[in-house]
Amino acid sequence: MADEARQTIVGELDEKHSLHVHSYNTETDVADEHQHVIMGVSGPMCPQGNSHVHRVRGRTTFFVDGDEGHWHWYDVMSGPAIAMPDGTHTHYFSGETSVDDGHSHSFADNTALGPNEIIEDDEDDDDDCPNFAATTNAAVAGATSVAGIAGLSKNNKKCKNHRPEETEK
Repeated sequence: MADEARQTIVGELDEKHSLHVHSYNTETDVADEHQHVIMGVSGPMCPQGNSHVHRVRGRTTFFVDGDEGHWHWYDVMSGPAIAMPDGTHTHYFSGETSVDDGHSHSFADNTALGPNEIIEDDEDDDDDCPNFAATTNAAVAGATSVAGIAGLSKNNKKCKNHRPEETEK
C-alpha cells in the first residue's frame, strides 16, 4: 500500500476515534455493608452555554453475598468543564444509583483529564445529550473552576430512564 493511501486511512481512523470523551473510575459510598465500583467512558460532549457536559451512565460492579448478588444502574450528567493549569480539563459528576436489593448508593468524583480542544461530535449520539434541568441550571453552568464545584452535587439530577425497564422492581 502506498504511503499516501496509508496516511489517508490512518487519518480517517483517527477522526472516527477521536470523539471527546472522558474515562472515570470511582467507588460508591457504603450501603448495606458493601460498596460497588463505577468505571467507564463518558458519552460524547454535549454543548452547554460556553462549555460542555458529558453523560455518565452504566452499571456498577456486581456484589456477591452468599448465593445472591446484585448491581445498580447509574445515569447522570457531569458538570461543565473545569479548566486545569496544564491546559486540560475535567468534569465533576455525582448522583445516586438505582434501588436494587432494597438500597441505593451515592457517588461523586471527577472524570479523568481531557484535552481542551473540542472535536466535532457525530450526530448519531443524540441520546447522550438529553435536555435536563440540571444541565441548564445556572449554578451548575457557572462551576468552571475547581473552587466552583462545591455545590454541584445538589444540582445534578438523575437522567430520565436511568435504568432499563427489566430491572424495575
